[in-house]
Amino acid sequence: MAQIAPSCRWYFSPFHSVTPPLDKPALRRQLRQMLRGLTPASRAAGSSAVCSALAAHPAFQQARTILTYAPRLDEVDVTPLTAAFPEKDWVFPRVDGDSLSLHRVTSPAQLIPGAFGLLEPDPDRCPRVPASQPDLIFVPALAFARDGHRLGRGAGFYDRLLSTQGLRARLLGLAFSFQVLPDLPVDPHDRPVDEVITDIPIF
Repeated sequence: MAQIAPSCRWYFSPFHSVTPPLDKPALRRQLRQMLRGLTPASRAAGSSAVCSALAAHPAFQQARTILTYAPRLDEVDVTPLTAAFPEKDWVFPRVDGDSLSLHRVTSPAQLIPGAFGLLEPDPDRCPRVPASQPDLIFVPALAFARDGHRLGRGAGFYDRLLSTQGLRARLLGLAFSFQVLPDLPVDPHDRPVDEVITDIPIF
């Protein structure tokens, strides 16, 4: 089996420029405004490019169990991969209090409206799996830095998940190219992803 390099790989697009403010709230406001400007066609094209990059990625090809997510309207949508690769075990998160529980999903019909209006696994039909089980985790964010640190939406769900003891998965951040920034404000509890995959593969 091929070995996956541990270093973070990132792609940066020269067509977009974001100057990170010094504080996270201001940066979140700036990025949300930019994401609202994405047209459905641009989002679909960018998401398709990320799906193609993931399908060719060694970490994806080697993974058996993958934690993905049901996207917001302004996030990269990689759910087509679940239909294209049914041989893999797909896991989705569900908001459970202030944490995320993980559940195996075998059909889109098992996803129901949940917290924040997002689709989540139906806990009555989707068995719960431990955080130590996924081999690969797709991590969404408002932004990523060159070193793999991420800026979430402020609720801390993924911060808590990624700090779970026993977590062994490789972490792939998924974003549109303008969401990759030179630097981000970082807190001690922030855990970087191993690699960031975007729609425009420009180093």
